[in-house]
Amino acid sequence: MVELPGWVRKYKTKGVEIRVSGERYYAYKMSSRWNKDKKRADKVTGEYLGVVTKDGIIKPRSTGMVRSNYEYGNIALLYGIAEKTILPVLKDIYPYMYQRIINNTFAKRP
Repeated sequence: MVELPGWVRKYKTKGVEIRVSGERYYAYKMSSRWNKDKKRADKVTGEYLGVVTKDGIIKPRSTGMVRSNYEYGNIALLYGIAEKTILPVLKDIYPYMYQRIINNTFAKRP
């Protein structure tokens, strides 16, 4: 077992497990469940909470972001459909703002 630095230990609270990989620390939800066959509790690791830094736990990116070229293809398809359907309507209604609306719609989200 690796000794955790003090700044990491403060994030290891009840229900939070800290794992080490290389020089990084990762936080996971943790609980226990009674195992009647073994007659003791088993540790159950839950969802990933994020990377532990000196400033806090940095949560993972949201699933709505484009993460690969494969996902880019999906967005390109939607944009192609929007060019033929929605874009002409937006150009008529908002002649000076339609490009900004489209850019905000297809922009990456934090």
